[in-house]
Amino acid sequence: MVFLKLILAFVLLQAPGTTPARPVPPASIEGIITGPSGEPLSKVTVTASGIPDSIRSVANSLNANAGAVVPPGAAAPLLNSQQPMVATTQDGKFTFENLKPGSYLIEAERAGYVSNEYGQRGPNGMGSSVVLTAGQKLKGMQIILTPQGAIAGRVVDRNGQPLSGAVVQAIHYDYQERGRSLNVVQAVTTNDMGEYRLYWLPPGPYIVCVTPEVDPSLNPMLGPNNAQLNMVMLRVLTSMGRAAGTAVNSRTLNDGSTIEESSVPVFYPGVYTAQEAATVLVRAGSTIGGTNIVAAPAHAQRIRGITINGTTGLPESMQISLTPRNSSILTGISSSLRSADNGSFEITGVVPGSYYLIASGDISRAVLPVDIANSDLNNVALTTTVGLTINGRVTIDTPLPGGATPGVPLQIRLLSTNPALPAAAAAIETNRFQLAGVLPGDYFVNLLGNGDRYLKSVRLGGQDGLGDPIHIQDQPQTELDIVISKNTGRLEGRVLNERREPVSNATIVVIPDVPLRQRTSMYYTPRADSSGRFQIDAAPGRYQVFAWEDIERFAWFDADFMRTFEGRGRSVIISENGRESVEVTMFPYVP
Repeated sequence: MVFLKLILAFVLLQAPGTTPARPVPPASIEGIITGPSGEPLSKVTVTASGIPDSIRSVANSLNANAGAVVPPGAAAPLLNSQQPMVATTQDGKFTFENLKPGSYLIEAERAGYVSNEYGQRGPNGMGSSVVLTAGQKLKGMQIILTPQGAIAGRVVDRNGQPLSGAVVQAIHYDYQERGRSLNVVQAVTTNDMGEYRLYWLPPGPYIVCVTPEVDPSLNPMLGPNNAQLNMVMLRVLTSMGRAAGTAVNSRTLNDGSTIEESSVPVFYPGVYTAQEAATVLVRAGSTIGGTNIVAAPAHAQRIRGITINGTTGLPESMQISLTPRNSSILTGISSSLRSADNGSFEITGVVPGSYYLIASGDISRAVLPVDIANSDLNNVALTTTVGLTINGRVTIDTPLPGGATPGVPLQIRLLSTNPALPAAAAAIETNRFQLAGVLPGDYFVNLLGNGDRYLKSVRLGGQDGLGDPIHIQDQPQTELDIVISKNTGRLEGRVLNERREPVSNATIVVIPDVPLRQRTSMYYTPRADSSGRFQIDAAPGRYQVFAWEDIERFAWFDADFMRTFEGRGRSVIISENGRESVEVTMFPYVP
């Protein structure tokens, strides 16, 4: 009886005139992972990241509208969470079974090798998507992994004696929106013979830095493939070796004179700034030996001065910090110094270089550029200024029905041309806003938040701040007048290689013409689909469209880098509510 009831229920569930949906046959991928010489690699982790083209197109459009920068090697947001993972067998082979139809990125990763995606050429390139149809069995896929390299050497003091427990960092320059900065790739410590080995380094140029004085309890925390931890550690170690108020030793020279010295980070081959450092070029699978460093203390100077409250004109105790004028965290000085009640201060252990000397009160701040040569710097007066209040007015030339505010919060941000000055930001909730604590200086105005809106006009008194920075010295007598528009234009494009074949793995960057290069919100980085097509909604203006098979992340923000490619992109003018199309030839990877 139970069996008959089950049969009856099944029949009743079938709607008249319909047939059960047929299951979609799964797809599969078979391939092999090898080294550069074709040798199979076992125990390689292979991941299939599902990104159906229909979803990717939407994600690309969202990314482009927001001005988001999708780093090379990364796909648009993985809106499909299906990410099967397998490991290669002894013969280097792998198999993915039961894959849903759609588009995938296949990535291979193993310790000691640079991770790589299928179709990726060059260390900074992107992989090609693989489109699978229902029931398809894709065979013969091959991904080649490049072995990483190493740097080895010895660290000694000025007398040739080994330094044990010193921290050695492999660092390289990264491009950022505001220029280049030094980034830690790996940090290790020297052994009892002063020897070190920085290993598992991706091929490329590096700078090697040694911090002689390290708390031994921190040494076990350092190691390869811990970039985030190493960056935190580096700040700690740098503050130990070169902090304001660090220990200073006196040394008597042969002529009887006395100098002060301080143990500070030293760059290969034995210099005290990254700008003077020699570059070490690591090649795939090779160890660059003999990278020896003499970590001698540096001739140190002192900075003496007073901190003054700019409002009262009286000396006042304040927090003091000193930082190099470049953006490197490696040569930064962590401040733990506070001026005395009478405002006097003294910073010891400062090596020659260019710095920002900063005094911070409760609501005031002073920033003074200083240059340290071969003598002390005395009688420095740091007079603080209370941050100014900038009142602003917003006009939206395409208001929403009923006067409603945009669905996604908008924010106005002032970004100083001086990296020592903090940014100021305010949310736009009505047609009025206020930016507090703005220190005197030059600022770019940016709009953050809702990607389908852009800055159409920026004015402060007689200053046009749309392309150039606005200068703020005293309390403005007028409002910062901003016009926001939603009348973007549509740009559709296609990327081809030199053989006129569509390309899906190019890094595409839409860059504004020179007068607006500082406005980073006008840079767009869409990603092409499997047919090489892309689209963005962009602020009106003149642009150049570029596509690279291999390019370092954010290199397009660097003026020196872009000078090589200036005029070689496809020029396009995007107008309000307009529609433009462009065809771009990709710059190929050159090993």
